[in-house]
Amino acid sequence: MTVRPPSATRIIEGARLRQGEKNGHAKMTARDVRLARELAAVARIARWLGRGYDSVRHAVSGRSWQHLS
Repeated sequence: MTVRPPSATRIIEGARLRQGEKNGHAKMTARDVRLARELAAVARIARWLGRGYDSVRHAVSGRSWQHLS
């Protein structure tokens, strides 16, 4: 039985598969992914606190509560 490496690092004819933006089929940039991850975290925090999404987003980004740098 042959064990294959995960698809992201699978070697094909001596070259690794291109990941992220280097992949020609990518629809998002690294910046897009980071923003989406941040926004997802803000949404979870807002639900946990029982507050509005925008209130938490503004507090996290520093738009409000600036005095707490």
